[in-house]
Formats: sequence, structure tokens, C-alpha cells
Amino acid sequence: MFWHMLLSVIALVMGEKVLSISSPSQLTREVGQDVVFMINSTAMSEATWGVRDGDTNYLNPRLYRVLSSFGEFPDTKINSTSYAGRVSFVGNLSKGHAWFKISNLNISDTNQYMALIMLQGEKSYRYIATKLDVIQPVPTTATITVPTASSSPTGIITQGQTAFPSTEPPILKNLTTSLKVKREFSKSMEDSNSLSFRNFAKEFQTAIEQAYKNDSNFHYFGSVRVISLREGSINVTFIVFFTSGIKRDSACAPLENAIKDGNLGNFEIVPGSLGCSDPKTSTPRPPASTTGVHPGIIAGVVIVGVLAIAGLVIAILFVCRKKSSKKAYRSSTGPAPGYEMDARHGEPEEQYASVQKPGASVPKQSGDQSLPQYAVVDKSKKNKNKPRESDELVYAVLDHDHNASMSSRPPSDRRSTGATGDTVYADIQSEKKKQRYPPPQYGNIQDNSYA
Repeated sequence: MFWHMLLSVIALVMGEKVLSISSPSQLTREVGQDVVFMINSTAMSEATWGVRDGDTNYLNPRLYRVLSSFGEFPDTKINSTSYAGRVSFVGNLSKGHAWFKISNLNISDTNQYMALIMLQGEKSYRYIATKLDVIQPVPTTATITVPTASSSPTGIITQGQTAFPSTEPPILKNLTTSLKVKREFSKSMEDSNSLSFRNFAKEFQTAIEQAYKNDSNFHYFGSVRVISLREGSINVTFIVFFTSGIKRDSACAPLENAIKDGNLGNFEIVPGSLGCSDPKTSTPRPPASTTGVHPGIIAGVVIVGVLAIAGLVIAILFVCRKKSSKKAYRSSTGPAPGYEMDARHGEPEEQYASVQKPGASVPKQSGDQSLPQYAVVDKSKKNKNKPRESDELVYAVLDHDHNASMSSRPPSDRRSTGATGDTVYADIQSEKKKQRYPPPQYGNIQDNSYA
């Protein structure tokens, strides 16, 4: 690092322009995803890219070659490899972008790739290497519920259910997980190129490797790589690669055994922080068979019952509200003028006022008080055996015969006492009314005493 800075200063002093190339040293993607290797610098004249041959500066196979003056050319040998149809150039050399893409990744794409870059004005290549790790996605399984029948001790067949996973536990060739270590975290650890990150990653990877090798029953360990470090204390995300496919439970077992005492090599581990031990990410096991009524049926019956009760309550409230509205309306309007309620039938009964002869003068008493007029019932005209209809009216016809009046005078407990004038009486007659509310009918007044 020191010598690189020194050479940069010398180059600036000598008036030369220092050119740099930026590119990620490591990439991690899941199976089925795409990845883009981005090599950035100033304008480039040439970029050749492919799989690095071991630790050399050679490519095997060479996948792509791009020349700024002649265009881009996929290598002819690519068609005989697994990369056929999945590799493309998506950059622009004139802008300093040497970007190469691999689509639809698979496990076998895990490898180290390298680009040979020639910048404009330079006569030699610069070698840019990038490590790609392709991992299996976190497995997800669905549960299929299959109805079953079982026999109870009484011999009655009861219905139950048994749940099975729809897939077998996945076979892994690598395991991505995390672990928390009780150490002080520094901001520089977030940069995978920093010295603090590299030192921590090297020590941690050695501890993980030792944990797998100490397990005499495990023979599939390949390598381990730290992906990232985050705060809290130090949250380490790492990938373990295996030499052959194994089940997830088997892949995680050596780590679980190694940290039982709360330590992993020289690291103190936060209890319960191992990611692959989390039940949320582990493969679900089939639950035990259960018998009895399905919970869905019980829930349906409860819901229907609640809705029925709610509907009944609403109907009762509606009927009560309607009745109270009618009573309020009747009390506010009251009976029609001139009507009273019949105590027997609850029907209004017509009432008529006493009738006086128009234009006739009523004899006065000595005290200047007028005498009341009374009606005399002519019983000869009344049919006692004939029942009265509910809509029949009874009204009076006044008969001013003086002699009849005097002979049928009402008792003296009325309000007029000691009257000397004539009293006008009326005969009661019945006639079926023609309409609901007929206008009052008056009879012709005959008064012989005033003739």
C-alpha cells in the first residue's frame, strides 16, 4: 500500500497521469439469478474476459473479447461449454465500462473470473480478477393436507388429517448462514477490501474450517468464505462449500456441536445466533396425525351462528322501531274533530251538538236565561231487535210538539231548573251512513207552540 502511494506521487511529480481500475473482488448470487462483472476505468481500447486458469494470468476458457475499434466478439469455443447462450457484453469501452454478464446462474458457475484490460495510451494489460460464489436459495416447502380415516376404540371411523411436505429436504452443495461474535465492531469492517475485514475474515474462516474437520462423522467440507461483517456485536455472514450434496441438517450439525460451550476457536459466540439453527429456515417436519372435527368446519359453524343472531337482533329492532313510529304518529295527530274513541271497539264514534231551529227565538226566563233544549226518544220508531251496524250513525229529528214535550220532560237534575218555556225534543232515527266522514244532517224543525 505504501509503495503504491509512493509510485503515484512520483508519477504525479513527473507529470504523468495515473489511471486506476475499479472492480469488485467478490460477488455472490443465487442459482437462477444473473450477475454482471463491472470493470470501470477511463476509456479502454481492449477488454478480454473469461475464467481464470488457476492462479495464473491466463484464461481457460476465454469467453469474450471486445475491441473499441472493431466491436465485440464472443469466443468461438464458448459454444462447447456450459456458458453457451448465457454470456454477453453489456458495457461501453469508450466510456470506460467493461461489463460482462452471465445469465441464469447455476452451481457450476462458481469460479474465479478475470479480465485483461488495456487502457488507451497503454501497451500492456492490467489483470482484474473477481471471485463468484453461486449459492442455493433458501428452500421453501409447502404443506399438503391429506384427509385420513382412523378407527376409534368404539369402532367408529373418524376423520382426521395428516400433513406432509410437498418436497423432500433439499440437497445443498453450499450453505449460507450467519453467526454473531462478541467483539468490537469498527466501521472499516464494512469494506471487504479493508485490512480489518481481511484479518477478521481470515481468523474466522480458520475457526469454521477447524469446526468441520473436528467432526469425525463429516467428510464433505470444501471451503469457507466470509461475505460480510455488520454491526451487532459483529454479525458475520459466510458461505460453507461442500464437496458433495448433503442435507441441510447435516450441513449445520458440525457448527452446532462446535459452539455448544459458547466459543468457536478464539471467538466468543452470542447464544442462539447461528442462522442455520433458526426454525424459520429449517426444513419443516410432518406434524403428527390428528383426529376429530376439522377446525375449518368449527369456524364455519361459529361464523354462521353469529351472522344468524345478528340478523335476528336487527329484525327485532326494526319491528320495534316501526311500531314506536306509528304510536308517535297517532299521538301527534290525535283523533279527527268531532270524534271520540269507543271504549269497546277502539273506533271513533260521531258526536253531534244540540240543534236549534234557525231563526227561531227561544223564550227567555225571568232571569234573562235561555232554556236548554232536550231530545225526546220516539221509542215507537226504534227497532230494539235490530242490531246496529258498526258504520251506522244515530241522529235526532227534532219534534217541537208542545204537549209531547211537556209530557216527556227529562228529570229536574239537569242544569235547567224551574224553566217555564217550552223544551224542544227530537226523535232518534237510524240510517246507514253513506261515507266514512259524512257532513252533519239536520231535520226540519216543527214547533207548534211558535206557530
